[in-house]
Amino acid sequence: MDELIVNDDNDADSNNYVIRPDTVTRDGAGTAVQIPYENIQDLDVIGGDAADKFVVDPSATTVYNLDGGPPT
Repeated sequence: MDELIVNDDNDADSNNYVIRPDTVTRDGAGTAVQIPYENIQDLDVIGGDAADKFVVDPSATTVYNLDGGPPT
C-alpha cells in the first residue's frame, strides 16, 4: 500500500488544511504549503496542538486519516 504522512505536530498555531484527492494544502499563521500527490491509498494528516480546521473533498481511491488539536 502506498501511504503519505503529513506530520505538522510540532506546530503550535491553528492551521487550515484542505485535503483533495490530489493535494494537501496548509495555510495559517505560517507559510502556506501545498503537497501534490497521486496513487496514494492511505493519507495521514497530523495537525498541531492548536485547534486546526480540515476541509475535505472525498476520494474514491484514498482513505484519509485526520488528527488535529483540541477544539476551541
